[in-house]
Amino acid sequence: MSNIFERDYQMLELDRDASWADARISYKRLVNRWHPDRFNSRPREKQHAQGRFIEVTKSYNNLRAFHRLHSRLPLQDSSLRDVPQSTGTPPEPAKRPAAYGSARVEDTLNSPGHVARTVKKPKMWLYIIPFVIVLIVVAAVFVGLEKRLAAKQRAAAIEVLNQTKPSEFLRDGF
Repeated sequence: MSNIFERDYQMLELDRDASWADARISYKRLVNRWHPDRFNSRPREKQHAQGRFIEVTKSYNNLRAFHRLHSRLPLQDSSLRDVPQSTGTPPEPAKRPAAYGSARVEDTLNSPGHVARTVKKPKMWLYIIPFVIVLIVVAAVFVGLEKRLAAKQRAAAIEVLNQTKPSEFLRDGF
């Protein structure tokens, strides 16, 4: 098991006693160095950089999965398990809540020791349904207000008609 993690440490250029903060810093530095967009004008180097970028990302994801489960890196001393790390940042939660409208993250095993992270975007109807509901509520409020106003106007018109004396043109024959 440690052979897999030793390869990950080598890919991220980490020492055996590196902390999680060191791993994150090294990952960010290597991703910046090997990002394929930096090699747009050189296609052969871009292809090599893309391969390195993917390997660095897989190694980081592998160490991150281990860190989430054990709150330490795999090659750190096991006596440090119960001692909180002094990185200043709490360990990331194992599962993120599937909040409304947020992306859902699922863990799938890619190869032994590696965890691939796939992000599924929420369906479009998750955005449309709340908008339609708000639209219906606003329309219902306006229809209710319009009916109430029409009823008041009708009552006022009937009162005006009752207070006026009848027309002399309508007395005969009607």
